[in-house]
Amino acid sequence: MGFDIDSRMDKPHNFGPSEIYNVDETGLSTVQRPQKIVGRKGKQQIGSLTSGERGVNTTCVCCFNAAGMNIPPMLIFKRIRFKDELKEDAPPGTIFACSESGWITSELFVKWLKHFINFVKPSKNKNVLLIMDGHTTHTKNLEAITLARENGIIMMSLPAHTTHRMQPCDISFFKPLSSYYNQAADKWLRANHSQNITQFQVSRLLGEAYAKAASVGNAVSGFAKCGIWPLDPNVFDDNEFVSLPSDNMDCINTPKDQIEPKTQAVAQEVFTSVNSPLEIPSTYTLEESVEAECSTTSFPKFKSVSEISPMPVLRRKTRTVTSNGTT
Repeated sequence: MGFDIDSRMDKPHNFGPSEIYNVDETGLSTVQRPQKIVGRKGKQQIGSLTSGERGVNTTCVCCFNAAGMNIPPMLIFKRIRFKDELKEDAPPGTIFACSESGWITSELFVKWLKHFINFVKPSKNKNVLLIMDGHTTHTKNLEAITLARENGIIMMSLPAHTTHRMQPCDISFFKPLSSYYNQAADKWLRANHSQNITQFQVSRLLGEAYAKAASVGNAVSGFAKCGIWPLDPNVFDDNEFVSLPSDNMDCINTPKDQIEPKTQAVAQEVFTSVNSPLEIPSTYTLEESVEAECSTTSFPKFKSVSEISPMPVLRRKTRTVTSNGTT
């Protein structure tokens, strides 16, 4: 479905690799994931530096096109007031914002869209295609949709549950960015033993990681692996579209002529034994029947509660009288 929409949009507009963009958000935490280290074989515990147990999340909005050009990112800090110290050593051209949750909102997406327009400079005569996920801040944002129409931006939302295979940011960019960010955090902690990573170091760590991850090769390979550019609907195998097995299974009635002789004989014997009436003597009483059934039926032997955990016995207290009359 996504490839059909992409092909229909590509025919009238004739998009090239420099006009197809993808935007998505990722989280940057002040507590990094420690990298693998070399240790002695068989040692159970090996120490490693970390910033803390629970960190503060910072959202990074990234965007690039199929030709390998990257748009400067946007950092959204979880705070109310912004300080200029948060900008130190950030990637060139980065814009900054704050939110109470640290996540993107509809207003902040409009701010990023204006940043995108200032950098790309699209127009109604020169349209660009912006691919994104179906988050409510993207698809249910009337101000952003109006702004995109006025500036020649065609916004395309990917089908649900397909971003892990059809979004270039998730395919080729966020994983190396996270890996380089953790490496930069480990390096900073080794140089500053008595300090923890805070929001004021996020821009610096991102600047070091973004310079390595935002390469032309990662951007181009992301669009190619998703089959967006060059357009390739056959990039996915048929087994990736197989649905999960259903729990509601229909009862299979096998015809009698297809049953093997042995199976048919066993089934006939069971059928006759079940349907045949029980032969009970006329002098056989119900009590004798119950006693006989109980005597012939083998039940598993269970231990009583007293055998497993005997009940305590209360002993009577006795008084010992000495020769002088004291107890």
